[in-house]
Amino acid sequence: PYTAELVAYPEKRDIKLLDKGLIDFRFDGLSWVDHPERFYWSDPIIASEDVLVFLNTQSITYEKISELEGKAIITHLGYTYPTFEPFFKQSLIKRIDAPNHLSMLQMILSSRGDAAIMNKKVALWVLKKNKKFIPENFGFSRPVDASQIALLCLDEKWIPFIKFFNQE
Repeated sequence: PYTAELVAYPEKRDIKLLDKGLIDFRFDGLSWVDHPERFYWSDPIIASEDVLVFLNTQSITYEKISELEGKAIITHLGYTYPTFEPFFKQSLIKRIDAPNHLSMLQMILSSRGDAAIMNKKVALWVLKKNKKFIPENFGFSRPVDASQIALLCLDEKWIPFIKFFNQE
């Protein structure tokens, strides 16, 4: 009974389009959204774990995030990292934004940061799909953050669709 069109926009534009009612839904992490109570959410679809990705020659180990102080961490432009935000705001850890996951990995390769925060499955997929990378040259930390990914919308007219989506 429903037809959907998948469109992709940069993160910040995607959120603005949803706020303006120009798109109906987006997928996001339940713990990554400011004021999540203003949205209608589907049931969680998948768990997302963010890890630090680094060159194996520069392995990064830590017990607490504070042990990463002084490091330069590559991040995805427009993404929020709740665990790291206090450290970024106080300039204890340097945040370097990149426009996409491919750029993030290229920046690691060219030593423009100590590590990148990425979803591990996304990192593995990008490494596999791009011949310029040798996946074995990259290492992964233990998870630094995790969230449940779900479909969200602003308009209550979509509540029946969310129920249908959850059933499917």
